[in-house]
Amino acid sequence: MITAAIVANDFLSNILDNGSIKSVVEAMELESFEVNRCIINEGDSGNFLYVSAEGLFEVIKDGNSIKSFGPGVM
Repeated sequence: MITAAIVANDFLSNILDNGSIKSVVEAMELESFEVNRCIINEGDSGNFLYVSAEGLFEVIKDGNSIKSFGPGVM
């Protein structure tokens, strides 16, 4: 699922070769979040890469939901 999400991401698929994708996937760890918890705030430094395994996530900007996504998306 993680490899497919990276390959489906236009930005990452253009800058990572297969060996780099494998390295990223092998370095990833499972992390769980409570329902309705904010995971990333706009303006935060980009230190982590998340791929959703289950659940529904919303992208909120200025208090408005502008996108939602579920499993297999980063």
